[in-house]
Amino acid sequence: MLPLAIREKGAVVHLELQRPAARHALSVALVEALRDAVQALPATVRVVVVHSRGPTFCAGGDLQEMAAAGAADPAANRAQALALAACFTALAEAPQVSVARVQGAALGGGAGLCAACDLVVASEAAEFCFSEVRLGLVPATIAPWVVRRLGLGPALRLFLTAERLCAADAAALGWVHKVVPAAQLDAAVTALCGQLLRGGPQALRVVKLALPTLLALPAAAQPRAAAELLAEVREGTEAQEGIAAFFARRPASFVAS
Repeated sequence: MLPLAIREKGAVVHLELQRPAARHALSVALVEALRDAVQALPATVRVVVVHSRGPTFCAGGDLQEMAAAGAADPAANRAQALALAACFTALAEAPQVSVARVQGAALGGGAGLCAACDLVVASEAAEFCFSEVRLGLVPATIAPWVVRRLGLGPALRLFLTAERLCAADAAALGWVHKVVPAAQLDAAVTALCGQLLRGGPQALRVVKLALPTLLALPAAAQPRAAAELLAEVREGTEAQEGIAAFFARRPASFVAS
């Protein structure tokens, strides 16, 4: 079985982790397949759904491979860590909106995978935990994405305590965006994809990629940069079409299915 299955349905691509015997742990092969799949997405794809099957969403790093990497030469060890970082970066920086569908436990790197995605829909049965310190490890590779999602204080608390959170508590922290009963998980993900596909693809890309860059500017520079960004977007054909469709009471031509 390949470590990753890719299924395209219109403007949505589903990336399914396929290592059930290892609780979908992030092996080198799976990490590289996930990174390559995200980087190869065509421009026609607007939404990427990352998911798995069975009781566990993702158990984190593959401990057998991590143990071998720690005992290997330093260059190989660092290369493995960099591959995981590249996978998360590919998801976070892809122009497509990424959605994690979490049906069960998301542990360590699996929890980090959720943080690297833009949106997270979780079953009430889902659990989240950064368990690295219990193994003498540190959640270093995933830290940038987790801190960006939760803030430094909550991230440090979870990194240090290895506390396991239920889906509702994760949602209260802003880690999860929607929690639903297990039987409604697929319907909730489908509904979310439908909402995203009503947005202009260029507008979605700007919200995801340009706004964080703008907000990282010094506070005094943000108002002018924001105004310039809005003016630039308004001049585009996508905005003109969206406004025209609104007044004509019709769907915009960029609405996808």
